[in-house]
Amino acid sequence: MRARMRPISPFSAWLYERFTNPPDFVDVGGTWPMGDSPTVLLTALSQESSRSSVRSARIIGPDFRYGAEIPGRPIRVYEILDACLTFDDFLAQLALHGAREG
Repeated sequence: MRARMRPISPFSAWLYERFTNPPDFVDVGGTWPMGDSPTVLLTALSQESSRSSVRSARIIGPDFRYGAEIPGRPIRVYEILDACLTFDDFLAQLALHGAREG
C-alpha cells in the first residue's frame, strides 16, 4: 500500500494514513476491507488468474450440511482466486479519481 497506493493522489495518501494509523477506538481485528468489490473480481476471473471446477449444486440442510445433489443445477466453485485483480482495480479507481482532481 505504501509503494502503490499512497503516491497516487492526496486522497490516496489520506486514505493510506487512515488504514495504517486507525484511531484508538477502531478494533481492526484480522481483516480490514478496503472498499473493494467481490463483484469486480468475479467479472475479471479467467483460467489464467484463478482455478475453478464445475460441480453439481447440492441442497444445504437446516444443519448447514450438504445434502443431495440438485439435478441439472451445475455451479462453478473457485478453489483459487487472484485477489490482486481486486486490489489493482481499487488502485485504478484511485488513479482515475486523482487524475480528475489534478
